[in-house]
Amino acid sequence: MREDLEQQEQLAALKAFWASNRKWITSILIILVLISVSTTGWKYYTESRQLQASKLLSSMQEAVEEQKIDDAILITNELSKNYSSYPQRGLAGLILSKALVFDDRKEEAEKQLRNLLNIDSDISWVARVRLAGLLLDMNKPVEALSILPEKIPSIWIGIVSDRRGDVLMALGKKVEARSAWVRALEVYGVDRAEGVARNMIKMKLATIDSLQVVDKKSGAK
Repeated sequence: MREDLEQQEQLAALKAFWASNRKWITSILIILVLISVSTTGWKYYTESRQLQASKLLSSMQEAVEEQKIDDAILITNELSKNYSSYPQRGLAGLILSKALVFDDRKEEAEKQLRNLLNIDSDISWVARVRLAGLLLDMNKPVEALSILPEKIPSIWIGIVSDRRGDVLMALGKKVEARSAWVRALEVYGVDRAEGVARNMIKMKLATIDSLQVVDKKSGAK
């Protein structure tokens, strides 16, 4: 009897609580359901857009392989307009700029690379290095130097400093060029890929040291 009475009291208390609080409890439940639905919907939306961006990138690559450069430009423009925050946009710009250079459309390649400089990712640093090299080929070393800052993220110090050295050398600034190459050499490792870069930099340093010796001898005369 006592247990039955306690159960009845508990049930009565529960009913009273529900009667007094059902409005806000129902509201909370509705909010939780809406949050769950919106989260699921947002996940589906982002995954869907990611997939679409990947499809566009694939189509752009096919256009480049088939040498349909103008088609590749149109697809890259669509990625830039509608998927600017996705990595596929940056990758498309890098691929297209390389194809444009190969097609001897350097000014258009320069434009594509400049559009990547403000992307908040490592792609912007790849674009900087490539653009600096392109500007050197176009005999624009001052512009090339302007896009290669001295303050560089640690992971990019090697390749960016190497390219800075190339640009400074083109400007006739041998001392600064040597310093840039030495900085690059200091961060490169000894694995196969970086070993090739190290050897190239050593050759540049040997060349510039030889030139400085010649300059000193000429000055002595």
